[in-house]
Amino acid sequence: MAIDTPAHIIIIGAGPIGLETALYARYLGYQVTLIEKAEVCQHVRYWQHIRMFSQFGDNSSTLGRAAIAGQSPEHPLDALDQLQTGAQWFQNYLEPLSQTDLIVDHIRTNTKVLSVSRSWLIKTDLADPPIRAADTFRVLIQDGKQEKVITADIVIDTSGVLGQPNPIGAGGGTAIGENNCHKQFHPLSPTAEQAATLIDQRILVVGSGHTAAHTLVNLTQARSTAITAGATTADITWITRNSNELGISAIADDPLSSRRDLVQQANQTASDKQVARIAGTSIHRITQQDDGTFEVELHQHENGENEGVKTMLVVDQVFAHTGFQPDNSIFRELHVHLCYATDGPIKLAAKLLDHGSEDCRDQSPVAATDLINPEPNFYVLGVKSYGRNSNFLFSVGLQQIKQLFQIIANRQDLDLYATFK
Repeated sequence: MAIDTPAHIIIIGAGPIGLETALYARYLGYQVTLIEKAEVCQHVRYWQHIRMFSQFGDNSSTLGRAAIAGQSPEHPLDALDQLQTGAQWFQNYLEPLSQTDLIVDHIRTNTKVLSVSRSWLIKTDLADPPIRAADTFRVLIQDGKQEKVITADIVIDTSGVLGQPNPIGAGGGTAIGENNCHKQFHPLSPTAEQAATLIDQRILVVGSGHTAAHTLVNLTQARSTAITAGATTADITWITRNSNELGISAIADDPLSSRRDLVQQANQTASDKQVARIAGTSIHRITQQDDGTFEVELHQHENGENEGVKTMLVVDQVFAHTGFQPDNSIFRELHVHLCYATDGPIKLAAKLLDHGSEDCRDQSPVAATDLINPEPNFYVLGVKSYGRNSNFLFSVGLQQIKQLFQIIANRQDLDLYATFK
């Protein structure tokens, strides 16, 4: 729904897409409050040691680069074809972007959004969209120990998914005992330094995505180095839900060489018996013992969870790489239609499911209208808009931002990224 400046926009989450959304809105003259529960781009810092598959040119905007150049002309941005680590992306681009004049004073860190609702209308008030739109958003926030309410004309949720790892039990559910020990799991890959400290630890790796691939490669490389030096190492067990010959699916003719190499190296760890892979398996029970170790009960899929062959393991560390899911509880009082499969907004989810490619670079274009929810002036952008679908790309997020402000500003030709080319 079109709203003129200087309407107030609240953006939830100061990650990469949150920063870019705030910059775009501020350049157009909107009032912006960007709310972040931790520090700016906190989640990027969690995986700062990981090198991205895509180039810096795909992970930055022309508007963002222009804003940094205007603010700090002496700051050298990386080459557009560079493959950055998370740390390089943050230090070279995201942190300087957050400090540009247009947005630096509009970011509130260490502030948590508790709920988003209308100021008067409740969820069951099935009013026409113009009537709901006329009722400002009421956003309850927690700043330290203090709670307060701020209002907005538009709310954009860019809070991501990284804080909500999926459970590791059968069927995507919670394993018996998991709630008592899940905080001791590792949802992200270890650094090379961390992997070196774990060579004598028995390790369980759960999952078949690229995070699991990074973990397998880092752990086995550290062990190979240790063995060469004469050290003794402990076992690594890798379990996957799939029973495919390759634990991690390879994309045919993958155009991203770094992704192709990572997948090949990870699968090779099982082929070379550097790790013991158990395929077609789920975790039925996990219990942390008094000595800190984990007792894990595995069930083979073909035997069902409650019968047949069981495998018992005792491990020292668990790397749980079963993906992430969005926390949609903050907008439960709004009219948002979510997908039954991905937990993302239904219009966009339907387009993504209809295409269904394993390659994140092979995505069909979506329309601006696919970003519209039944709740007027409430939008979900970034990786959270994809729900549990892991194919989100930063460049897709920039496209979403451009399309969204074509809606908000009611200008179909509006494209600040083209303006700053």
